[in-house]
Amino acid sequence: MAKISGQLPQVFEFDCEIDGKTAVWVYGISNQNDLTKLIIPNKVEIVAEPCMCSKLEEIVLGKDVWRYDVCGDNSQYSVKTFQVHTDNNEFDTLNGSLVSKDRKIIFRAIKNIDLIPNECEEIHSYAFSHTSISLDRYSLSNIKKIRYGAFVNCDNITSVFLPENILVGGSAFADCDNMSFVYLPKSAIRWNTLDNPPFADLSPTATVYCGNLDDYFPQIKTWYDSWPPGYVDHLEVDSVEAFMLYWGFVDTQTIVFGQTADDMEKAMNTGEVNNNE
Repeated sequence: MAKISGQLPQVFEFDCEIDGKTAVWVYGISNQNDLTKLIIPNKVEIVAEPCMCSKLEEIVLGKDVWRYDVCGDNSQYSVKTFQVHTDNNEFDTLNGSLVSKDRKIIFRAIKNIDLIPNECEEIHSYAFSHTSISLDRYSLSNIKKIRYGAFVNCDNITSVFLPENILVGGSAFADCDNMSFVYLPKSAIRWNTLDNPPFADLSPTATVYCGNLDDYFPQIKTWYDSWPPGYVDHLEVDSVEAFMLYWGFVDTQTIVFGQTADDMEKAMNTGEVNNNE
């Protein structure tokens, strides 16, 4: 049984959806305001992140944990450090955050994280949700994949420069209400067309800097052609409207085409927009 102060969490055995085996799952830890440290013992394999535990500062994972499910709505998230058993085959820690054993995937950042580790190439779903992370031009330079909801409710993010050839999951920056600038390179790829668009629920007043509109058409056309007749036939595939629908932009946002990352950085610093198109 997991060691916590106060009421013990529920421990539940269920048929795992991933490979059909029976796993021990710790879940149901929420609203325990006296909980400061959670120790997950060996034999527990799946952990659902404690939610709304405002004083929880440390989580220790045993050697058998192979899945950690982040609570994306955890507005009281307060974890300052993770620890992982040295014999765990799936997870490790890096600067206190929970990462994969090879340190290429960040699964859950600590609350007060101030930078993305250079070793990481993938950001897992909700990994940075409700943290204090802020991003500069080069924060995502080494990142190749951003999964669904990775930066949900990150109030300190005011701008994001996406690198070339990055895969971006649905609602990656949802409810980042203070984000004013987005750079979207022409080589960026929408990860899963069945999810919400990558920029669904982005701040409605954001300004988006993009390459030339026609650079995005091949990817949009592939998505467009995958829909049954009648769903998007009202749109011209080479239109601004199709571009906005594909990425999840809305009419209240400003879309500026023909731009580079340098152009956006200049606009952020001076307020001047280059007219390159």
